[in-house]
Amino acid sequence: MIKIIDHAPRVFLVGVSTPQPDAIQQYLRYRGETWNVFTDGNIASWPETLIEIAGRVCYQSWNNPKKATTGEYIQESIVSHKHGSVLEHVWVNLLVADVCRSVEMEMIRHGDGTAFSWESQRFTDKHLRFIVPPLYRQDRKLRIVFENICGDVSMVYQDIAQFEEGFAVLEGESKLMKRKRSKEAARSILGNCVGADGLFSANLRAARHIIQLRTDESADQSIRETFYEIYRVLADSFPATFEDAREMEGFLGVPQVKFAVEKV
Repeated sequence: MIKIIDHAPRVFLVGVSTPQPDAIQQYLRYRGETWNVFTDGNIASWPETLIEIAGRVCYQSWNNPKKATTGEYIQESIVSHKHGSVLEHVWVNLLVADVCRSVEMEMIRHGDGTAFSWESQRFTDKHLRFIVPPLYRQDRKLRIVFENICGDVSMVYQDIAQFEEGFAVLEGESKLMKRKRSKEAARSILGNCVGADGLFSANLRAARHIIQLRTDESADQSIRETFYEIYRVLADSFPATFEDAREMEGFLGVPQVKFAVEKV
């Protein structure tokens, strides 16, 4: 039985840049500075603290007479002034599950400030599945046609993948290599709707930019829902960096995300 996925990708925050409070204190003592982020209730190990450190070290402005929180500093002194380079110091690592192939190919176009590792179709088909395009979820007839086609493709794929001995191989190739060759032949019939998991990493400056681009109504609907899910996870984890984000009505119920300061 073929596996059909009829929902947006799932997103899991699995890693993030982390400050080292002891080392920060060592630097401040070396420079003869004090910074009341350590005494006003802020959490020194909070990832967004790195953004504030980056901003303050640029101007050696450690004095904080207003006792502004890290969140206030990021929005008022960083984002509002479009001092976006300091946002690049915080990297996030996201495991994204059930992303269709067409979205993967679009995502990797965002090279600056990002990194990608996608599930290999040549190596594994352990979780072969097909992602229902958002537009097809709205029409029962299209959905039935889609599932029938995926069923046919899946059967042909399995036939080819099991045809190991029929493919030319180099002398002395291992059994593993033969399996990889059969899968590389079989995967050629899989379409853009085949699903995969991957690790997507980005700095927060790049993440803001890509989220606004890819949730816009003009973007492909599959990539819109992918980056809306990424936005939801990041906005929940980094409220200061995403405080100026606003959700607007979008196509097929997927909101557009707009920032008060669009490009930092």
